[in-house]
Amino acid sequence: MTARPANTHQARLLRLLRDGGPNSRAQLGDQVDLSRSKLAVEVDRLLETGLVVADGSPPPAADAARTTSGSLPHCASSASTSAPPP
Repeated sequence: MTARPANTHQARLLRLLRDGGPNSRAQLGDQVDLSRSKLAVEVDRLLETGLVVADGSPPPAADAARTTSGSLPHCASSASTSAPPP
């Protein structure tokens, strides 16, 4: 059975990642009208279901300057990541 987004927030986040490529949580937060905590919950749920993957790369310097908890990995739609990076 294929995993599906559980709600409209998750569907929108998936569309953003599909259309715009990998983004940090901060970048996603700039594009959606969700609180920081709600965004974290929805991204975590997408990660748990395998609909998105964390690619482990640090965010760009502009995002790093805005985060207080250090670097967050970028997220990408699992459909757009067919092979691991070299």
